[in-house]
Amino acid sequence: MSRRFKVVAHLPTEVELTKRTTKNDLRVEVDTPDSKGGTLVIGRGSVEWWPDHKSVNAHQGDWYKFIEVVASLPKKRSARKNR
Repeated sequence: MSRRFKVVAHLPTEVELTKRTTKNDLRVEVDTPDSKGGTLVIGRGSVEWWPDHKSVNAHQGDWYKFIEVVASLPKKRSARKNR
């Protein structure tokens, strides 16, 4: 099985996630060679994961929850050298 993913970001003409009246969001589709992975929707007040591109049962959280989840992932050393 190939481990390559297809990642597509659908960007509106202008992304201003910090403005209170904005209705723009950033959508990132993640697909695997075998199936649809899901869509990550990033907005001003929340982050949502829609598995398999379904229109119901999204995993939703605010930015604090997102930071908590990402911080709990295993750490990986960077191979980059400081320039």
